[in-house]
Amino acid sequence: MRQREASAALVVAVAIAIPLVAAGCGGTSDGDGASVVSPSLPTTDHPEGTGLDARLEGRLEGRADTGCVWLVPDEADLPGGRVATVWPRGFTALWDPLRLMRGDGELVATEGDVLVTGGGLVPMSPPVPPVPEPCRTGDRVWMVSKVQEVS
Repeated sequence: MRQREASAALVVAVAIAIPLVAAGCGGTSDGDGASVVSPSLPTTDHPEGTGLDARLEGRLEGRADTGCVWLVPDEADLPGGRVATVWPRGFTALWDPLRLMRGDGELVATEGDVLVTGGGLVPMSPPVPPVPEPCRTGDRVWMVSKVQEVS
């Protein structure tokens, strides 16, 4: 009887663990039912349209293997020529090609698009959400409060 109980417990543990592992991978659908792995995009708890209101215009870039998403402005004095970003609540990234999405599933921009954003450049320290090490471009991050225009 103990072997049967142990087997049942193992089945329950696996049934619980599989969805948790899949959720940690950031799997989602691309709309055609195909699974697309998308590393977590750094986001705030604030909805779009709230927060800092400075202006930054830059080309959207990213790397699927790290989940990094940057804005590349024309300004040449930035480390690496790009700015690490933190996006409003609900924003996500899909990859191959990079697509920036709002929480409601609306496509905001694709890799190479030029975005005009509202937000601000802030020190990369708490309470700023963590930006993965490979995504960092210095000691500051652009906190996007809203996407104003895409071209």
